[in-house]
Amino acid sequence: MPLRRNELSRKQILDPTFLQKMIDDSPLAQRVVYLSDRSENVVRKRFLGMGQRFILGNKEPVRKDECGNIFKMRPKRDGKRITNGFFWNFAFRPKKNDAPLNPVHIIAWDPRADRMLFIVQPRAPFKGPAKLRGRLTKQIKQRLRQFQPKLVLSLPAGLVEMSKTFGELQREFIDDPDMVQLARLSERRDFDKNDPVIINAVFELKEETGFFPKSAVRISSHWMPKSAGAMTESAHVVFCKVDSNKSGQTKFDDSEDIKYLWMKPQWLPAMMKDIPDNLLIVEYDTFMLTSGLRMASEFNK
Repeated sequence: MPLRRNELSRKQILDPTFLQKMIDDSPLAQRVVYLSDRSENVVRKRFLGMGQRFILGNKEPVRKDECGNIFKMRPKRDGKRITNGFFWNFAFRPKKNDAPLNPVHIIAWDPRADRMLFIVQPRAPFKGPAKLRGRLTKQIKQRLRQFQPKLVLSLPAGLVEMSKTFGELQREFIDDPDMVQLARLSERRDFDKNDPVIINAVFELKEETGFFPKSAVRISSHWMPKSAGAMTESAHVVFCKVDSNKSGQTKFDDSEDIKYLWMKPQWLPAMMKDIPDNLLIVEYDTFMLTSGLRMASEFNK
């Protein structure tokens, strides 16, 4: 069966040449503008006009964008500061309309084909090889290279806007030929139209992959921390049943470059040793989920 637009195969995610081309062709890699200031002997780069700035050298990164800020905290014991202790670095998500911008992760499953949906996209925080163009010195190129994006394989996900409603979801895709699937979803008794977490999950799944779910149920009762020692970011999880043969139009931003991949989740842990991790890495929670499913299937044999 031929691949659809934006769809990847297992063979492609193991091919270094194909992955390198994905990185080189991504908007995140192409739209990086380098500014050099010789008087301060620093090099700054700005991503996509979002205001992210990194000062290379011995200084800490300076970041002012929707991802929040980085703080340092010195621990205390019995109300007294520990003078010989350490600073605890952590990041936090800022708020939007008095609600934190936290993500929802989507487990999209096709029960007929027994497959799970994954996405692959470049992520700026993880360094990878890159072809640096322009009149830059060798030293500057070496420093900038560490900030080039890697591809990350993960579950579909997106930030939750607590104010988003089902009516907004309908208006967003009013001209989409697959709107009939959204209408069927809204008639299900187990679909909560008033849960913003579920509404955002349906929106993100459709926006990033083109799939409308046949069902969507939130399986987390509260926000769960993703890395409690390093950041305040917490996540919800929504389980969706999807027909992998009914892919429609995607609607992600010009700055995004997202591909999707259908495969049995048990295959991913077995593929890890063959994935070229200098180009593509697997997100931790995605690996944990697929490893758990693989172990469960092994125990049930």
